[in-house]
Amino acid sequence: MKKRNKIIIRFKSIWKDHNKSLLIFALTALLIASLTSWDVSYSCFCIEGWAHWIKNFIFNPIGFFGFIIGLITIWGFWFTIETLHDIRNAIHSFPEMIDRVCNLIESTPSEGDEYVKMILYTPTTGCLAVERSRWLDLADLLQTSQPKKSAKAKIRLICLKYEDIAEWYSVYTDPNGKPYSKEEIEFGLERTKEIIDDFESIYEKYKSVSRKKEKLYSEGVTNHKDQINHWNEVISENDHRQIKYIKWEQFRGYYIFCNSKKAIFSLPLFMPTPFSGKITFETGRKPEMIGFESEQFSVLETANRMFDYFWDTNELP
Repeated sequence: MKKRNKIIIRFKSIWKDHNKSLLIFALTALLIASLTSWDVSYSCFCIEGWAHWIKNFIFNPIGFFGFIIGLITIWGFWFTIETLHDIRNAIHSFPEMIDRVCNLIESTPSEGDEYVKMILYTPTTGCLAVERSRWLDLADLLQTSQPKKSAKAKIRLICLKYEDIAEWYSVYTDPNGKPYSKEEIEFGLERTKEIIDDFESIYEKYKSVSRKKEKLYSEGVTNHKDQINHWNEVISENDHRQIKYIKWEQFRGYYIFCNSKKAIFSLPLFMPTPFSGKITFETGRKPEMIGFESEQFSVLETANRMFDYFWDTNELP
């Protein structure tokens, strides 16, 4: 039974990922085959015409040959489009990753239960790797104390604790192998703390009221409708920023950004990374990012499942 369910789920996954391409593939191939075997003396609305077309298609070598040529032609066209699609979805640099994540956040609706889910080292990602104006685009979307720029989308963030981020920044070196300026590090850490404090403050209100509501329900008290309605309003107003922390040794070494429609996987290169309980790093190399963006069902399922695993297993901050 379990094996059967896995097969069904896998089939649904393949169909959701490729149904449009396969449908276009089949219909176009069939159309090309029809052009070579249809008898023009019949109307397309005539049953006899369709019967004659099927007979010609099966027994007429020209019709069958046309079908094969159609399959080969459309397959080549489909393969080319898929290849171009993969190239378009590839991420080749740090600034490009930041732009993709910003677009993901800005395109996510704020209504309903939709969340942007993020796993990364620091909310100010890129602050020592790209120009300040680029990484601030993402930082401003996350920081609710920047009301004019803050994103309305709901965001769940998993990152390192502030103390670990500060230690991490301290071992960075520029492409010449020299430490970054104290001013640049302090500015990055200042924005990091502001974002983390924003998330913690909002999430703490959300958790506090949620616990009170759960306790009231567990006691079987149902005659406090006004109080419950008020708590529901508080929960609704403070569910847009949630945060949990990850330890160095728990981090898998890649970033995940996703919602229910799109997922982004990024692999940071030439960054200080944890190793055997200590922070090691490569000197004199500029940090870079490579990765990809996808809307395929199987990739979305993997990204969301990975995030939910960390979110459900980590302790509350």
